[in-house]
Amino acid sequence: MKRPKKITRQSHVFNLPCEKKTAYKTEADAVAAADHRMLENMSVDLEVYQCNVCNQWHLTRAKKK
Repeated sequence: MKRPKKITRQSHVFNLPCEKKTAYKTEADAVAAADHRMLENMSVDLEVYQCNVCNQWHLTRAKKK
């Protein structure tokens, strides 16, 4: 007698727009990471922002003034 196949539910995967970005728990952590990256590459100008999706902090390129 064959074993019955296991029945599984199809799960839905929702991709957040920020899930591939590095997230920092605090603004201070994000600023420290941005400062470190800008020291490594002086041609990069970064800013930090709090994400309205995950409520954590991300880096972004600074807008040219």
